[in-house]
Amino acid sequence: MARYYVIEPDAECRTVLWSEDSDKKAKAKKLDGTYVLKTDRQDLTTEEIWRSYILLTRVEDAFRT
Repeated sequence: MARYYVIEPDAECRTVLWSEDSDKKAKAKKLDGTYVLKTDRQDLTTEEIWRSYILLTRVEDAFRT
C-alpha cells in the first residue's frame, strides 16, 4: 500500500502526513487481477499449473532473501 501514498513525518507536530498518489493507483488498477500463464505441459490441469507457478515464485523469493 505504501507505494500508492506519499508519507511524510512532521517532527514539529509529532504527526505523519500522507496523501494518495492517484496516478500510481490508477495505473496499478488497470493491471490488477489478470494473469496469463503459458506452458507446453499438456499433462497438468489449470490448478496444477497455477500451483507450480506459485511454488516457483516462492522459491525465487527465498533465493532473493
